[in-house]
Amino acid sequence: MQIVLGFTLSAFAAGSANAQVQPPRDSAVNLAGVTVTATRRDASILRTPLAISKVTASDLRAVNGYGVEDALARIPGVIAQSRYGTSDVRLIIRGFGARGAGDRSNSGTSRGIRVLLDGFPETEPDGRTAFDHIDLATAEAVEVVRSNASALWGNAAGGVVNILSIPSGDKPSYDFQPIFGGFGLRRYAFRASAPIGNGTAWIALTNSTFDGWRKHSDARRSVLNAGASGTIGTSSTLGVFLVAGTGLLFLTGNREAGRVAREMFVLGVVVGGTFWLGYRFRVLPRRDSFRGQTEALAFTPREGDPFGLLDLPFTVFHWAGSVRQIENTATGSHGGHQIVIADYWFAPTAAEQVDDYERYTCVIGPSMAGWSDLTVVPERLVSRLRDAIGVPLINMELEEFNRAFQIRAGDARFASAFVDARMMRWLLERGPGVGFEVSGARVMVFRRRATASLDDVADSLALYDDFVEHIPQVVVAGSS
Repeated sequence: MQIVLGFTLSAFAAGSANAQVQPPRDSAVNLAGVTVTATRRDASILRTPLAISKVTASDLRAVNGYGVEDALARIPGVIAQSRYGTSDVRLIIRGFGARGAGDRSNSGTSRGIRVLLDGFPETEPDGRTAFDHIDLATAEAVEVVRSNASALWGNAAGGVVNILSIPSGDKPSYDFQPIFGGFGLRRYAFRASAPIGNGTAWIALTNSTFDGWRKHSDARRSVLNAGASGTIGTSSTLGVFLVAGTGLLFLTGNREAGRVAREMFVLGVVVGGTFWLGYRFRVLPRRDSFRGQTEALAFTPREGDPFGLLDLPFTVFHWAGSVRQIENTATGSHGGHQIVIADYWFAPTAAEQVDDYERYTCVIGPSMAGWSDLTVVPERLVSRLRDAIGVPLINMELEEFNRAFQIRAGDARFASAFVDARMMRWLLERGPGVGFEVSGARVMVFRRRATASLDDVADSLALYDDFVEHIPQVVVAGSS
């Protein structure tokens, strides 16, 4: 059972309430009229063709004000429930809004019911509503339309809840209301208002803390509501409204918050430590070694991929992988041509616990005029599957070579001339992980390197020179 104890301190600039006089028993009593605005215009509640209920300020001051469930609990046809006693309200009006949707299902949202704050929609375009800015502690009234109000408000098949924060009265006033209750409820609400011309200006601030009904479901929230509103002419109203809020709401369910925090901390340490160790003992040593090797060869080293090599149509750069990167590049003149050396790696899967990285050192130089596109890369599982379903590749006369490499070319005659018996034997002798590609005006020779390999740039450049020496003369002569 929740116990709420509170008191209110109020002061008015002028005037006092007249003492109430009990009317005679046989006299007629004129009841005060109730005016609603949930129909987009002021109207008497008796003349409005909708099922409407209104909760006044005196009723709102007696509830904790954290969620709307206490204020709406007595309205017929409305079910307002809170899982933890805070702003995680599940609101139902005549069967609508019974469940949320998506990542915030049943957690501070309600579909099919439009919630307004001084006429401004708190309901999002997808129909969900978060109640974080709803402050009943300083609200003037709450109006509930228990009918299909889509014709007036749109997306309100279940009804409309309109929270009014504009103070009534024509005298300056301020109000301070502390409330203390069960389950660690502490709420401090302050509101001040003053007339300005034909309107009213006000400011309200509420700070609430609550331990919740279950373990580790505590919450705290601060809401600022300010504005000014007044009439212009005979039928127009101008208002400026400001609402700001901050809060923290734990929805840990049956799990202990301490264990969740420890698990998140350990996970963060493990993931962060893994990235740091990989960077410290794998990326930095390779970067320093690459810089030293390329500078010794009179090349200019750079970090990353400043030349956009990954966008080039080389097959190696587009093998199936979840992540890929060029870590280091270097440019320089070699053999009378401009050469680019690149460190490239990719991972077929994104599993951090699996070290399935494939690392390659690539040397890119100019091709010759008249050469067609040609790809000679090591045989992989994807190409074997392609063979199994009948996708054709170019086969050479050496079966050992066909088992170790796959060849693709736009011109089969050019491929047969380029990859002659001498070139095939040279590729087989280089071992697995070596290949080359001709694409447009560029030719690339690559070799796979071991994870711990550091001193391989000079060997890769020598491999490129050896490849150029093994290009058949008939291909070279045909392009000149």
